Amino acid sequence: MRQTRLMRRLPMWAWLVGLFGLALVVSGAFLNDGSYRQAVTLQIGSVALLLVPIVFIERNIEKSLEEKIEDTVAIEQTARFEQLGEMWRDFGQALDKEKLPTVSPDRMLRMLGADGWRESRRTGGHVVVTKEDVRIAIPESFDELARGVVRGVMRKAGWHRERFDRLYESTAGGR
Repeated sequence: MRQTRLMRRLPMWAWLVGLFGLALVVSGAFLNDGSYRQAVTLQIGSVALLLVPIVFIERNIEKSLEEKIEDTVAIEQTARFEQLGEMWRDFGQALDKEKLPTVSPDRMLRMLGADGWRESRRTGGHVVVTKEDVRIAIPESFDELARGVVRGVMRKAGWHRERFDRLYESTAGGR
């Protein structure tokens, strides 16, 4: 026998109770004498018939809650995977330390400018650039910035290696 979607949502005992209730209601309708037996038969049949939609609703609520829990778990797993991805990217950047190019202060300022950073002041041999209340100080007194300074600027600016490389390539020429 092929089961329909509705049949799969209810357990077999609920179907049997429903059929039993229907049989009681029908037989109570044929006992048309107004007796106590007719009243009890109709009441028990009605209660049995009411049980079927209650079980159906309970199963649907249970299924919805299971799906919601599965969605919540999936969201939490996605967040964990994103954190792992960020950790892996940071680990990759740590391994790429020797591969970072040296950058002149002037070129770093051009890269920051291309990313929307604005020079706010020059003080004590440093140029201070700002963007959304974040400040980065770039030393001007060196020909090339140390790789540690470049990594610090990348971290403070929120750049990953790919973004740094794109800005580095786009600012290849002078002013």
